[in-house]
Amino acid sequence: MASAWRNVVGRLKTRLRFSGSKGQSTSGSKNALGTSPTYYGLVAAGGLGAGYLFTVLSATDLELHPPQYPWSHSGPFSALDHQSIRRGYQVYKEVCSACHSMNQLCFRNLIGVSHTEAEAKAIAEEYQYVGENDEQGNPTTRPGKLSDHFPNPYPNEEAARFANNGALPPDMSLIVLGREGGEDYIFSLLTGYCDPPANFELREGMAYNPYFPGQAIGMPQQLYQDSVTYEDGTPATVSQMAKDVCTFLRWASEPEHDDRKRMGMKAIILLTGVAFITWYWKRSRWTVLKNRKPGGAEAISEAYQDVRRDDTETNWALFGYDGKFIVHVKSGVDYQELLGLLDDDGRNYIFVRFETGDEMSRRKKFALITWIGNAVSPLKKAKVSTDKAFVKEIITSFGKEFLVEGDKNELKEEKVLKELERASGAAYGTGGH
Repeated sequence: MASAWRNVVGRLKTRLRFSGSKGQSTSGSKNALGTSPTYYGLVAAGGLGAGYLFTVLSATDLELHPPQYPWSHSGPFSALDHQSIRRGYQVYKEVCSACHSMNQLCFRNLIGVSHTEAEAKAIAEEYQYVGENDEQGNPTTRPGKLSDHFPNPYPNEEAARFANNGALPPDMSLIVLGREGGEDYIFSLLTGYCDPPANFELREGMAYNPYFPGQAIGMPQQLYQDSVTYEDGTPATVSQMAKDVCTFLRWASEPEHDDRKRMGMKAIILLTGVAFITWYWKRSRWTVLKNRKPGGAEAISEAYQDVRRDDTETNWALFGYDGKFIVHVKSGVDYQELLGLLDDDGRNYIFVRFETGDEMSRRKKFALITWIGNAVSPLKKAKVSTDKAFVKEIITSFGKEFLVEGDKNELKEEKVLKELERASGAAYGTGGH
């Protein structure tokens, strides 16, 4: 790079010296060459361009980032392909296990995921493990059990490095979680072997892979066409084997993958229901406050007190809706006029006063009546029950509460009065005993 820089600077000096000598005297050419701002600007620009060029073309910066592949299990509600997990274990067992361990997995972990219990037990028995000492104290071996971990291909780290030119094959139990890019990186690595570019020096025993940091990897290409023979007859292409072993490694790194997404679906359904119930509860509790029109409570209270006072002839007050707010509609003394104000599409609250008894014993009785017309929608009918709570916060004193839906006969003065007397437990009037 230094020699290239010197060549660029030398060529710039030559061209500037030639251009500076044109149209100038010999004595002026030296000054033009040595102090011209153009000269220094071109030298600086050329140096930056040459440095950038050599930086871009540096072999250490040719590392590729793995693309994002459309894995079948990448969706929020997508499960792992368990047939692919089974094939991926076969690739690991026949190819990868010669160098890579999986110390976090036991044979029993395969049960119900990729193999039956009998199949997992048969696989475990293919390997020999250190058993108990015999009577003479000599170590023995035994067939593997379901509780045994996958066997390590090397007895210790030193043996692993010695067999791999000083490189230590990583354990693959959690490799998907331990590598940036996860299975995308591993798939790209397994399928990305190629010839190195020109002038890229590889040490003996190293292979070129643009997806590996530094591009020089100690593991040669492992997957070739028909490296394994799948039990289910799936063609063993390089990409198919890489895809299957990546799916297997994803499961090995995250055995709870399917259960986590299943629980997530249940949680979403449950939380959606809780959110709806909470929204409905909030709406029912706060609708009373939302329906309070500024100044409306005072008007309702004044109309209510006006009916209760002895010094006024007003004996009823009618309340209705102004949009979504409850307001005082009218007060009066004629009960028949009140009934005429009730219509089929109305929702009203009525506070009414009746007088009973004779000249010697006159009593006042109050009733709170809720009127719902026949044409009122079910949603508005349901809203009446919550809005009434606001009305009853103001109208607190009454002998009986009535709910009438569309039948004005239920509001005849005699019938309402009779119900009030029944609610009070005594009947007062002329001739009563």
